[in-house]
Formats: sequence, structure tokens, C-alpha cells
Amino acid sequence: MATDILPNCGPTALSFITGQPVNELMEAYRNHFGYTKRWKGGTYWSQLLSWLDLKNKNYNKIPVGGSLKTWVNKHTTPNGIYMVRVGNHFLTVKNQLLFDQYEKGKSPTTFWARNKRVTHAVKIGEGKENYTIKKTPVKYSIDDDPSFDAIYKSLWD
Repeated sequence: MATDILPNCGPTALSFITGQPVNELMEAYRNHFGYTKRWKGGTYWSQLLSWLDLKNKNYNKIPVGGSLKTWVNKHTTPNGIYMVRVGNHFLTVKNQLLFDQYEKGKSPTTFWARNKRVTHAVKIGEGKENYTIKKTPVKYSIDDDPSFDAIYKSLWD
């Protein structure tokens, strides 16, 4: 395993999914999320999903749990593409092989993180039958709630 690679597992996972070179993706990601030039690639699951939305990549949330090695055998298909979080690490599963900034196309039985627990996972979809997980828009507003005015108006008087 290489030791001089940046901690950019999230952008690397997205690169394998979108096909965009990781250096270009990191620069666009940096600009989109407002990171400084000192940013090395650390990211959050919610940002990765937001990036997939931005790139019009459909995805479905799928079951998690168990070791990565077991999870790949139980929850993936030979032609599927998945983005997965194990511990604080993100990776891509393509055709039941594992890809990250350290290893490319590795079997789940020999991958360095094979015993880490899968905590987050989505299957990347190509068809319209797949849906994108998005935050539900807020439909409630305190401006339209008479009970809010009655209870809290006195606080501002």
C-alpha cells in the first residue's frame, strides 16, 4: 500500500464513479464546497452525495453492516457500481472489485480494508427507475404559524 498518497478517498471514490480525473475533480470540489488551497481531500458522506446530485448521478441507498468483504458478497452484483464508507474511509466497488487511492481493482478477500464495517452505501444507477436521495424540502414555516406568534411574540416586545 502506498504511504505518500493524499487523504483524498472521497474525491477518489467520486473519480471512479464519474470518470473525471481525480485532480480535476478535487479542484472543482474545492471550489464548489469552498475549501482553501490547503485542503488535501478530507470530506463528508453528505458532500459526496451532493456531488453525485450535482453530476446527475442517480443512486439508491442500500443495506449496510458487516465487514466489507462479507458485504460485497452479500449486497453487490457483478455489474454494479457502489460508493461505500467503512470507518472514516470511502471507496468504490465496481464489478465486485474495490477501488480507492491505494488499490485499484482488488478482490474483497485481499483488499486492505476488507475487515472494516460498512456504515454507509449507495448503488449508483443508470436508469430512470432509480431515484436520487435528496433532503425533503421544508414545508413548514414559523411565519405561517399563529401559535408561534401567540407564544413567542411577547419575547420580542
